[in-house]
Amino acid sequence: MDDTHLIEIQRLLEIVHRRGLRELSLARPDFTITVHTVPVAGVEAPVEAQHLPAAHLPVPCLPAEMEEPAAPAGYEIPSPLVGTFYRSPSPDSPPFVEIGDQVEVGQPLCIVEAMKVFNEITADRAGTVIDFPAKNGQLVQVGQVLVVLDE
Repeated sequence: MDDTHLIEIQRLLEIVHRRGLRELSLARPDFTITVHTVPVAGVEAPVEAQHLPAAHLPVPCLPAEMEEPAAPAGYEIPSPLVGTFYRSPSPDSPPFVEIGDQVEVGQPLCIVEAMKVFNEITADRAGTVIDFPAKNGQLVQVGQVLVVLDE
């Protein structure tokens, strides 16, 4: 198992812990992991993970509160990689862009941090920013919408 898998597993465990979930599954082409928690009165729930063969891929089952709200209609700019979404280059800096800002092709919109590398996401077309479906500091997946521009 490489470092990328270990990072995904660590983030999965953090989600389970923060949300107080009893079970969460993650299926990838090369591995599948299911995390189960067992509540014990007065003791933090231990987490147990298992590696399943590809033939037994479970369908991830997430509670309703984790589902993404529908984004406004517009031109969607998706994440090209798995990582942590940030709207500004550093915690002390202002966001790259705000809702209502006009952007040009090639203008930085946000960053996605993956394995300590900050990947700048730029506009591939001009437009006005109308939404940020991803929340600052949120783990995002490949294809997840980060920024929405007007049509």
